[in-house]
Amino acid sequence: LEATAAALPSLRAAVHRMQAGAFVRSKHSDPGHFAPRWSTLRWGLCVPAACNDSEVEAGLRHFLQGYQLPGIMVDPVIKPGMCYTTQRGTVLPFLTLVTLGFFGGILMLAVVSTMVDTNSNYPNAEKLERRDRAVLAFSLRRNWQALVSRRTDELPVIHGIRSVFTIMLFAAHKL
Repeated sequence: LEATAAALPSLRAAVHRMQAGAFVRSKHSDPGHFAPRWSTLRWGLCVPAACNDSEVEAGLRHFLQGYQLPGIMVDPVIKPGMCYTTQRGTVLPFLTLVTLGFFGGILMLAVVSTMVDTNSNYPNAEKLERRDRAVLAFSLRRNWQALVSRRTDELPVIHGIRSVFTIMLFAAHKL
């Protein structure tokens, strides 16, 4: 979506705001995993499974011709990998099952460890046996307390810097 010089000033301003003030400009060929695509619009269309990508693109171009305004350029691009149909009743691949089992095991370990930590009275983890320390290493309660507690020998500004970089990392991956 692009507003050219022929567009009304109010329309150019609306497109400019919609694209976050042209903070980042991108094209269809840019990789989407890092560069935010604020100059593109993403639509989802439900079409019959018999339609291929070129037919969907031609139909979308034909549909959008009736909505073209002077000074607005809309260039729909449908690539072959963008079209897919829902498969019903498919069996998950073996490696997917292994991955789900692994993360399910970690989740169960965290739940059990948190329950043991909550129901037991372990004041000092350093004095515990190695086996008990290994179990408590996955305790959500104990790890949360370690994350949010402040020590006197820390610089408080480090927490702010860490927060800013966490937000920047999230924005780089999600926007």
